[in-house]
Amino acid sequence: MLFLGERARKQGKNFKKMEVDEIFLSLTGEFLDESRDRLGQMEECLNDLYTGNIAPAEALKTLRREAHTLKGLGNAFGFSLISVLMRWTAPTL
Repeated sequence: MLFLGERARKQGKNFKKMEVDEIFLSLTGEFLDESRDRLGQMEECLNDLYTGNIAPAEALKTLRREAHTLKGLGNAFGFSLISVLMRWTAPTL
């Protein structure tokens, strides 16, 4: 924290504002990374379904689970639009 405080003072910025901004950027990056992973799992599942490498029932289970995870990530990281979209998507699968 001292490093952030010193850097904030050198840049003439409010320490608390800079700290909040950095935390938000870090969380946004984590959300994007995790979302990419979840979407990749969904894409892989759909490809497996298309090629016959997974049973339809198992594919639906996986897709619902990943959509549910995305819904939770949206809520946890403050991306309510993602959460709302996944709340609508998961039950329709």
